[in-house]
Amino acid sequence: MNTAPLLLKSDCKAEFSRQMFTDINLDKLISEASVKILQSPCGKDEILLRQEFFTVLNNGEKYASVEKCLKILIEEERLFKSWNNAETEIEGYFLRKQALKAYVRSEKALSQMTDCGKLFFDISTYFSAAERRKKVIEIEEDMKKAEDLLRQISKSVISFSGQTVIAPDTDIRSEIDILSETAKKVGFFLPEKKELKPHLPKSISDALVKLYPSQINELKSIFERHNGTEFREHLIYIPQIQFFSEIFELIKKAERNGLQHCFPTVCNERKYIAKDAYDIALLAKNCKNIIPNDIEFTEQEPFCFLIGANGGGKTTYLRTVVINLILFLSGCPIFAKEAKIFPFEFAAVHFPKDERFDESGRLDEELKRANEIVKAAENIDSFLFFNETFSGTDEKRGLDLLKEICEKINKNKNFGLYVTHFHQVTELDSPILSAQIDESDENKRTYKIKKSKGSASSYALDILKKYGLDKESLRERIEKK
Repeated sequence: MNTAPLLLKSDCKAEFSRQMFTDINLDKLISEASVKILQSPCGKDEILLRQEFFTVLNNGEKYASVEKCLKILIEEERLFKSWNNAETEIEGYFLRKQALKAYVRSEKALSQMTDCGKLFFDISTYFSAAERRKKVIEIEEDMKKAEDLLRQISKSVISFSGQTVIAPDTDIRSEIDILSETAKKVGFFLPEKKELKPHLPKSISDALVKLYPSQINELKSIFERHNGTEFREHLIYIPQIQFFSEIFELIKKAERNGLQHCFPTVCNERKYIAKDAYDIALLAKNCKNIIPNDIEFTEQEPFCFLIGANGGGKTTYLRTVVINLILFLSGCPIFAKEAKIFPFEFAAVHFPKDERFDESGRLDEELKRANEIVKAAENIDSFLFFNETFSGTDEKRGLDLLKEICEKINKNKNFGLYVTHFHQVTELDSPILSAQIDESDENKRTYKIKKSKGSASSYALDILKKYGLDKESLRERIEKK
């Protein structure tokens, strides 16, 4: 039997740790359900499909149809849960009828989402199948019968001041009917009544079962025909649609604060290049005038150290790189003017945790976690981030441990960014990024990050770029021919 296609699929080799989202403050902007989805990075094909769906949401009418579909599904989930929690037999019949009617509404809503991108088209095609349409018609016809039977039963139940009464006279009107008619005569209109959960004591329910045996038997027969109806087949889409909706609203919030967004080009060559990228986590602090920075990591220079004065924007830059990478790997827009990114399979961050340890305990814990991260990144395309790792120990010991970790990263051919206050890293053969200050304005922090030193191999690469002889320039020339 075919199974419903998912709106969100992932074949990730390694999930991102939940702690990473706390370290970079991303969990202050999005729900826990969305964090869970972002923990599973996608491959190239899925990234492109999700990017397409986000562009669909930019169309106001299509966004409204997606939101409407979501509301219908949420209502089905509510009624499904109410039916499962029914306390009496009669109550169960009323609620099951409502749940099955909601099931039909969801089937129709999902089948009509044909113009909302490839992801929803596959779902719509599945729910539009002839056998499903036939089932929907059968349920609709049976629910009309069930509604008539339940109306016969409910006309015998009225309520006065909270007291439920069995009344054989089916012409008796409820208090709300009388009040509604009186209100209309003086020009007031009450909202249309909704079918609410019937609060019937068990004694009343048992009495109704005995009073209407033929109707009850017919109801049982009707509902038994639909025992195999799988409500959860619809309900799996609720958190998936909510994810897209939540990220879309985050984009709108960023726009209101003057932040740009884009859909990165998905590269086959390992690189991460972005122009004017922002740290979206600063929105959680209501920061204004967020300073953008460029990002450039390539196969030639996959690893950089970031140094500079405290408060100069080093951690902000690290968050900028990490958060936008995570969003890209889940097919979301990123907060930058433009970007080209390779679909890395794994990413991890290492932030120091010093509140629970003395100096030696903290060092042991940091070294253990750092080695675990490097080990997890073996043999898969990974991007690793370290923020002041080993900064709690003396400079010589800290620098020795830093070198050991970096050697492992280079051996594994991982990409990486290492924020550190160990200035001696400038003597190593790795590119150096530094937080800039304005010397003409009392060394004021600019929050701009610039490359202050490239690796030895980068100088030759710069010359090749200047004359259009580097690998990427040559490829672009070939493609234009």
